[in-house]
Amino acid sequence: MTLEEIKTYQRRKEAIQAIDDEIEWIYGKVSSPNGNRSGGAPSSPGDPTAQKVKRIQRLKERRSSLVSRQEACETYVDGLEDYRVATILRYRYILGWTWESTALRILGSPSYQSLIRAVHSHFDTPIH
Repeated sequence: MTLEEIKTYQRRKEAIQAIDDEIEWIYGKVSSPNGNRSGGAPSSPGDPTAQKVKRIQRLKERRSSLVSRQEACETYVDGLEDYRVATILRYRYILGWTWESTALRILGSPSYQSLIRAVHSHFDTPIH
């Protein structure tokens, strides 16, 4: 697991939500005017319902891939023996807290430089 993969946790979370929203929107478009969903087989290759079904399938596959990456991040953080680093990663990247809020919770002070150093030390990456 890399720090970059963990850093993108919140962006993947947003992407999952956007996929969920699009699927919901498509399902609304597939409904008939009286509110019933189309249930019949597609009548032609250009059938808009068939196209929507294909789009939903692609979205669900993409969503599944994103969820798997999210779960891998969570498993990594959960398995860390360095509880301080695990706690920092959870607040900052999984929960999406700011560095200041994370430092206030962990250190009782909004000064977060030591937290950044701990994370970069754990991943052996330079601080930018």
